[in-house]
Amino acid sequence: TNTALDEAELEVTTQGKSSRYLQVNIPEYRLRLYDQDKVLLEMKTIIGRRSRQTPSFSAEIKSLLVNPSWNVPRSIAYRDILPKWQKDKTYLARHNLRVIAGWDMPRVVVPDEQIDLESMYRSPAYHRIWEPPSDKNTLGRLKFQLNAGNSIYLHDTKNPHLFESEVRAFSSGCIRLEKPRILADMLLQQSNQWTPQQLEPLFENTDTHRIRLETPIPVHITYWTAWLDDKGILNFADDLYHRDPVDWAHFKSQEQQLQQKVALN
Repeated sequence: TNTALDEAELEVTTQGKSSRYLQVNIPEYRLRLYDQDKVLLEMKTIIGRRSRQTPSFSAEIKSLLVNPSWNVPRSIAYRDILPKWQKDKTYLARHNLRVIAGWDMPRVVVPDEQIDLESMYRSPAYHRIWEPPSDKNTLGRLKFQLNAGNSIYLHDTKNPHLFESEVRAFSSGCIRLEKPRILADMLLQQSNQWTPQQLEPLFENTDTHRIRLETPIPVHITYWTAWLDDKGILNFADDLYHRDPVDWAHFKSQEQQLQQKVALN
């Protein structure tokens, strides 16, 4: 099953490396920070909705951003933002969103009267949507950058009330954290020997700061609908993404292929 495959992958990827790592178990809506297989920190997460699933993968956090801006992906822009802006021309301004041209610095803001829906994310000028840093930014005040190359990362949120829900599949694929500041303090203390007092001044304004972790930390995004906790108790979670039947069929196919090879020998 997917659970068995994920467990095997996690075991292999952590062998010979630091004993400290993060795990986000998608169906459980939880993040845990481990060291020597002991849980140092645990918190709720918000994961991708069924139509925009958070994938399973392993990566590393090599840096974190204080006061991040948000480069809105084309898929989110076309699904969620541009249709609303087309109906209400005040939508971008009310949500602190800008249309900017290309990736040059300093950023070039496109005036409202020059915004063309047909050229968004397409033209040579590459007009796209961007949200500047603020205390109301969609990503919150902290972003934990992953090096997986799939545009998935961990971040804060401007909507903390969503953590009160039992089923927390609200995002477009990225993972929102209940306690991002506590996680940042712990990672920087362990990796860079920073104290919380060193990080605090960076939140006094909305300037963006990138902090490189001297010791990157592995992150494993798993899809375990069944697992044993540290007390040996078997836990179950709903198969939100309906992955278990597919993974079970794949597992049975591999098993049959192995049996056929054994029979031929």
